[in-house]
Amino acid sequence: MPRKIKNIAVIVSDIDNEYQNNIIKGIKKYSEEYDVNVASFIAFTGYFSNMRHDIGEYNIYNLINFDYFDGVILVTNTITSPTMQKRIFSKIRETGIPAVSINFDIEDFYSICIDNEKAMENIVRHFVGHHGCRTINYISGPLGNPESNQRINAYRRVLAEYGIPTDERRIFYGTFLGEDGPVAVNDFIKSGLPMPEVIICANDEMALTTILELQKQGYNVPNDIMVSGFDNIYSARTNSPKLTTVECPHLLSGYHACKIIQGHYDGVNQPRYMTLNTTPIYSESCGCDTGISDDITEFRKKNFLNLKMYST
Repeated sequence: MPRKIKNIAVIVSDIDNEYQNNIIKGIKKYSEEYDVNVASFIAFTGYFSNMRHDIGEYNIYNLINFDYFDGVILVTNTITSPTMQKRIFSKIRETGIPAVSINFDIEDFYSICIDNEKAMENIVRHFVGHHGCRTINYISGPLGNPESNQRINAYRRVLAEYGIPTDERRIFYGTFLGEDGPVAVNDFIKSGLPMPEVIICANDEMALTTILELQKQGYNVPNDIMVSGFDNIYSARTNSPKLTTVECPHLLSGYHACKIIQGHYDGVNQPRYMTLNTTPIYSESCGCDTGISDDITEFRKKNFLNLKMYST
């Protein structure tokens, strides 16, 4: 008789970002439907530019007894330390339980990813082909991050296709955190180059703060400078202007990760590597509007909860 999974470990860092939260929501949805216990091991790193702090945070991963769990889900690209990644991978392999890595392909684990390059190509081509842009700045994620590398590679490739030279002065390497947006905008201003027609950002967190900083500096988005992001987080949909971005199935990836672990014990013939589809959304921050309306009830509810939190 197939073994029903009872306990799943989730390894993730920095869940104050909506990207991680949506993946966890998908895991939670499965766990509620199929009565599975989920234990989340969470580190908070990269906030103080202090390696000693990060090492202390990563200690939570050393507490995991993998023998207790039927499977592991790793939001691998949120763990920025290669040393800690290798240590975690090694312990999982020693235990022999199935593991699913989300948005980071690990050779002998199940992996659920999106096609980052195709998704970013669609965004860059939209600005070049539809809007006729020739000066396109880019705010990247960290250099060592595979998703970040795939997205910036797509940016470079599309510019080359259209005969637009890549100017390294028009690229800012960030960390995927919102604090990068203002720093990047000021970096572009100080470069002495003419301001771009568009700033493409590797995620929504950086794009939203980029818009705020541009507005602070007196630029209108999208009339003066267009902006795009990646992930389609809730704030991207409720921001003014609404953000041109990429819809990614993060909740679905969390849900599917649980299904893969159960399928492993059921003997299901399932692929080691799965790619989920993304959808480009061209909206107000590039002067386009898809006509998609937001759920105003949910918007009011979330705003009320935020105000309630800050008032107590």
